[in-house]
Amino acid sequence: MLRFYAEKFHAATHMLSGLSAFIQSTENDVVDIDETAALEMVEILSGLSTILEELNLLVSKKSVDFIHEKLRTKPVIDETLRFIIEHLYRTINDELSVAVFFYLKPENAKFYDQQEPLFGLEADTAFPSSSFDIKEAGRCLALGRSTACVMHLMRALETPLKIMAADLGVTLKRDNWGTALGDIEKKILALNPKTDADKKEFHSSAAVQFRFFKDAWRDGSMHARSKYGDEEADEILRAVKAFMRHLAKRIKE
Repeated sequence: MLRFYAEKFHAATHMLSGLSAFIQSTENDVVDIDETAALEMVEILSGLSTILEELNLLVSKKSVDFIHEKLRTKPVIDETLRFIIEHLYRTINDELSVAVFFYLKPENAKFYDQQEPLFGLEADTAFPSSSFDIKEAGRCLALGRSTACVMHLMRALETPLKIMAADLGVTLKRDNWGTALGDIEKKILALNPKTDADKKEFHSSAAVQFRFFKDAWRDGSMHARSKYGDEEADEILRAVKAFMRHLAKRIKE
């Protein structure tokens, strides 16, 4: 996905405006440029080329690169140079007209960029197989793809569910949460409340939470029965985050 930075586009148009104004101030067909002005223009064009490449405006970049090379080798303003610069604005506009850009609210940037693991380092270390879906859940939330966010969150829970099952000696033969939780709950009931009190309490609480996620959100999202809004997705993300951080204190992949 192309990252579009508004400040870079503003800088590009500012550079182009300055260049256009300078060209328009010359009236003769061929005008020599002194060394200082030529170096300044070459520097501006170099910066403009970099910005256009980052914005993926590659046709416009080619025009700028041509101007850059022409001024670098022969610092004169002629009819060809004037023509290209006059049409550069139109070229940029044409390229932008076939592109679609999305505005990302500043408060959602953290969910898209994720400079740190979205659920924290401990959960990320404990459940590395869930990292992809956790990251995608955050990005979907940032981009307003709320139902997709919930689907990724439910996928992220698959890993800790399998680890909890393994910790209890349960082998999951298929990704059916109902069957899996039924087998897990049988194992929990069989635990000795005296010798395995702590383990029984932890897994009992986790199983209840897993069943809640299954009934409330997983079945609906994974079987195309439910749709979610931004606020719902945000609440579900927070709930899954808290649960996985809790699980990471006891079980690990």
